[in-house]
Amino acid sequence: MSMKHFYGIFLLTVFLYNCTGIGSGSHVVKSQAIGLLNDLEYSLAEAIEQSAEKVVGELPAGSRVAVVAFESENENISIYIMDELNGALFDRGFVVTDRQTLEYVHKELNFQMSGAVNDEDVKSVGKFLAADMVITGQLINVGGEYRYRLNAVNVEQATRASVIRLTIQNNKKLQQLIDALAKQSTGVKTAKYD
Repeated sequence: MSMKHFYGIFLLTVFLYNCTGIGSGSHVVKSQAIGLLNDLEYSLAEAIEQSAEKVVGELPAGSRVAVVAFESENENISIYIMDELNGALFDRGFVVTDRQTLEYVHKELNFQMSGAVNDEDVKSVGKFLAADMVITGQLINVGGEYRYRLNAVNVEQATRASVIRLTIQNNKKLQQLIDALAKQSTGVKTAKYD
């Protein structure tokens, strides 16, 4: 267990202890603990795994999930994150819609697979794919700091089921990954549907 994760568990324990009503300043400790946890930096791989773990807690195993859009500075980065997130969700027992099916939906519904999308588009795609949950996200460079955001929408209830916001370590490993993905061609062969 890394020191970062130990520190996070410690803060969560303090938070839970203080939320039991002991002491009059429990709401202060709660906001401090949440603030400190949000200040932790994660690797991109850790952020993807944390996202999958949180989404897993929102739906029963075997649910159908579609990662439909991810915004980043490069289409290849978006595809990489979507594929990694699909793998993490699949490993946790979810039925995951593959990218070829999403590209078919893109053509049928004129839906953008990367970039910002609105909630109505997300719900339409979810219903079209018979998905229980639809996921969108962003990896944004804000002044040299990367923010990872993920939104999961429960299609049946038309409500946001999960919102994840994490700071990503902007280190040499992340920059190498981003540079390598940016240099790859974006042409992806897909199955044709009639």
